[in-house]
Amino acid sequence: MSSPARSAAQLSNDGAFDAGTDSVLAEWDADIVARSTAEIAVSPAAATGPLIPEIGEAMPRSGIIIRTLRRARHALLPAALFAPAYGAAITTAVIGHMVWREQAIGMRMLAVVILFALGGTIAGFAAWLTAATIAGARRRAQRFAAMTFALTLATAGFTAFLFFLQFQVYYAQWHDEAFSRMWVWQVLFTGASAVYIFISSGLRMLLPFGLPVLFFAAWLFARKPRI
Repeated sequence: MSSPARSAAQLSNDGAFDAGTDSVLAEWDADIVARSTAEIAVSPAAATGPLIPEIGEAMPRSGIIIRTLRRARHALLPAALFAPAYGAAITTAVIGHMVWREQAIGMRMLAVVILFALGGTIAGFAAWLTAATIAGARRRAQRFAAMTFALTLATAGFTAFLFFLQFQVYYAQWHDEAFSRMWVWQVLFTGASAVYIFISSGLRMLLPFGLPVLFFAAWLFARKPRI
C-alpha cells in the first residue's frame, strides 16, 4: 500500500476512535448529571451549599443563651429569699456543734459564728442562682445533685474567704506598704494560713448538723418546678 493510502487509513481509524471516546464520555456526563439531579431532589438542602447548615447551627446556641439568662433572671427572687434562711440554718448548725462539743460561746467563738452566718447567707444566694441557671430545666435528681454540689463549694469557699479577710484585717498592721513585693508575699502567706485553719478546724464545725441542712436545702430546690 502506498504511503498516501496508508495515511488516509490511519486518519480514518483515529477519527473512529475519537468518535467512540466522545460517545463514552458523553454517556458518563449524562449519568453524573442524572445522579446529581436525583440527590438534589431527595435532599433539597444539598443544593443550597454550606451556608444554611451554619445558620441552622448558630440559631440553637442563641436560644440556649436566651433560656439560660431567663432562668437566671427568674431565680433572683427565690435566691434572695433562700439566702437568709440558709444562713440562719448554717448558724444553727454551728451553734449546735458547739453545744454538742460542750464549747463555751465566748467573744472569739461568737465572731466565728458570725463569719459562718455571713458565709452561709452569701453561699445560699450564689448556690441557688448558679444551680437554677445551670440545672433549672433538668430532672429532679439532677437538680438535687447540682444544688448539693453548688452549696458545698459555695459554703466552704465564701466562709473561707471571710476567714481570710478577718486574718488580713488583723495582720495588716504588721504588713509592709501595700502592693509592694513583700506585701504580696505577706498577703499570700496570710491567706494560706487562713485557708489551712479553716480546713483543719472550721469545716468540722459544720458537722454533723450541717449535712442535714445541706441535703434538705438541695431537696427543697429539687422540688421546685422546672424553669
